Amino acid sequence: MKLSELIIFLGIISNSVNASAEWIHIAAAPNFQGFADLEDIEISGSERRVWVLQNYPKQQAKGFLSVRAQCEYDCGMNRGRVLAEYWWTEHWAKGNDITPDNTPVDQRWVYPAPGSFGDLMLKIVCAKSTER
Repeated sequence: MKLSELIIFLGIISNSVNASAEWIHIAAAPNFQGFADLEDIEISGSERRVWVLQNYPKQQAKGFLSVRAQCEYDCGMNRGRVLAEYWWTEHWAKGNDITPDNTPVDQRWVYPAPGSFGDLMLKIVCAKSTER
């Protein structure tokens, strides 16, 4: 394989990471649309890891239009947390990744408010993962 073919191949692979996600619409609110990749849930005991995506109708103060995050839910304790978060300049986690290198993600467990996006995700992910 020529070097130019290898570079093209690696570019296609790296760009297909987001494209491979099967984003399922979970929630709509005036300030965002929430989606999750329910086909790629990682299970470890009562804990579930899943990628979520939030698209915003307007550019947010920090410059992003979408956020892609890996979340972990503890189905036994009804709580969740964000493990990693990436900010994107375009919808669907496209455009430029503008996540600051020095922005830590608060990985503390939280108990989602009833009816919130986090509460809905907790219920869906925990129910979905028992169907496997």
